Amino acid sequence: MRALLVVLVVSVVGCMSQAEKDDVTNICFAADKAGAADIKDPSEKATRAANFLRENVKTEKWKTWLKKSAGMSPAKRTLELQRAAKDAGLSSCPLAEGA
Repeated sequence: MRALLVVLVVSVVGCMSQAEKDDVTNICFAADKAGAADIKDPSEKATRAANFLRENVKTEKWKTWLKKSAGMSPAKRTLELQRAAKDAGLSSCPLAEGA
């Protein structure tokens, strides 16, 4: 039974390509990766993170998600980011915590 559980967990996490995992990591840590984590002005922080994402998100799946996320409720965006982070093998997603 334990072996079956391990196989199921590996197969679920394995469904995301490395490029998708990289995109989720970039999305979750956009402020840090953009050098904006310590910026106090929310507008400047968001602009830097958005510019970083525009240049660094590579897959169509996550480019499309970014466009759709602008119209999502904060709760839905948070839930989707948390699920994606988990699927990508991340232990946290700062953007989801602040979404």
